[in-house]
Amino acid sequence: QKTKDGCLLIVVVVMLSLFFGCASVSVEGFAFDHTFGQTNASLHSHTWRHPAFTYPRARLLEELPGEQTVSYQRSPFCPLLFKSHPTTAESTKNDNCMAPVSRRHIPGVAYSIVDSTPLQSTPFVIALNDKFFKEIGMTMPQTDAELHEFARLYSGTQAFQLPDNHCGQSHSNNNSEQAHVSIDKRQLPSTFQSWAWRYGGHQFGYWADQLGDGRAISIGELLLPRQQCQQHCTEREAVRRYELQFKGSGQTPYSRGADGRAVLRSSIREYLCSVFMRAVGIPTSDVLSIVSSVDPVYRETVETAAVVTRSASSWLRIGSFEIHAKTREVDLLQRRLDLAIRDHFPDIVSTSQPEDPLNAYYLLLDRVVALNARLVALWQSVGFEHGVLNTYNTALLGITIDYGPFGFLDRYRKDWIVNHSDEEGRYRYSAQPAIMKWNLARFADALSVIDGMDGARLLQVVEQRFDAVFEAEYSIAMNAKLGLTSINPKTVRWCGIYWHSWKLLILTFPTRSALSA
Repeated sequence: QKTKDGCLLIVVVVMLSLFFGCASVSVEGFAFDHTFGQTNASLHSHTWRHPAFTYPRARLLEELPGEQTVSYQRSPFCPLLFKSHPTTAESTKNDNCMAPVSRRHIPGVAYSIVDSTPLQSTPFVIALNDKFFKEIGMTMPQTDAELHEFARLYSGTQAFQLPDNHCGQSHSNNNSEQAHVSIDKRQLPSTFQSWAWRYGGHQFGYWADQLGDGRAISIGELLLPRQQCQQHCTEREAVRRYELQFKGSGQTPYSRGADGRAVLRSSIREYLCSVFMRAVGIPTSDVLSIVSSVDPVYRETVETAAVVTRSASSWLRIGSFEIHAKTREVDLLQRRLDLAIRDHFPDIVSTSQPEDPLNAYYLLLDRVVALNARLVALWQSVGFEHGVLNTYNTALLGITIDYGPFGFLDRYRKDWIVNHSDEEGRYRYSAQPAIMKWNLARFADALSVIDGMDGARLLQVVEQRFDAVFEAEYSIAMNAKLGLTSINPKTVRWCGIYWHSWKLLILTFPTRSALSA
């Protein structure tokens, strides 16, 4: 039944994706339309061979302490298979295979520089999201040779090279003030530097200590000027940010003994759901492409390897700040908060009080609570269940990230549990608003370790702001389904009384079909 439900979900989402015109899919070996349309002819247009990234050493990472040289040793991954596959386990036995390494603590840093692990077999393109290519002004591969080169680059098998004519990039804000990012090539490596973020978080309600990007590697940040981002820029954004990641490109210092790979099955699910969520107006991360190979990946069964190139304005999570609070890295915590405000909430700087510098953190909390309250209200309105809503899967910017064991209600079941490992139903559909609120309270706890911050006031912001925004946004979303702009509260109350009376009548006097049964 689960297999049928999963197949039905994929079919429905594919049809909706094609209906909304959100993606053009190219699958090797299948007769799908291979026409990608015209590329964005904007001044910001750039090639997929040399994306116009703001190089991490030039801006994104030089402002934060990080592990510049990864000193850990990647070990051969020991495949752990169920007993129902003894022949496979025997055929993949490796004498050099070591037991999974223990958790590697990396104190005092926000990230670790790490290279992706090349795929052993020839990679090939599974899907390309032409709408997202156009949004970020990136040209698309057209010929078979270009697709082959794209697959090698966007699977981490081949490193990006620094273009000879690269000299930085310019962008302007809505006030026409010029902001220039100057990059000295002499200070840059010959290839792109990629990195994995360090974070922690609460897992099923319990502190899980340091976690981090175990199979995701960021490859760069793209800045899109407001004049180019069109409808994709919000009112507060002078520049639209896109941090691109490889998911499934191998082990990182935070893999904790796992292989760092993703499988094709879950990669397709993430692609389809992110396209669907974007189409229905729910904030989400995006997927640029899926690249696969015949490399085996060992899960409950042997599956096929895949690498997803995905994007978000930021991959900051609640857990990104929890880890510094728990380890009492208060200076680093404040630095990351200040950078988040500068890059994603610049209006907070202008509205905060100079005589009270800590007020900016209260304003940040208020904004983060509002964004995530709206997000979960939209989830509830379409019957979406995330499945594993830990604090490190809760984005600071209120977007849907980390599509894992998600699902949609095929019929209304408020206590439906999509994640088979959630035995207690902590993340069931009906509990999502309360869990999101609990996660945001953990963000408030992280802020409370800063000297001078009032813990009680922080929790009060979460309590009051979340409830108000969630109720308002949920009402807006549900009213829209009925074509209503607003509903009088008195009408809602009387409709509720009528509905409950009708249910009582049905329960008191069974129908004929119920009696005959």
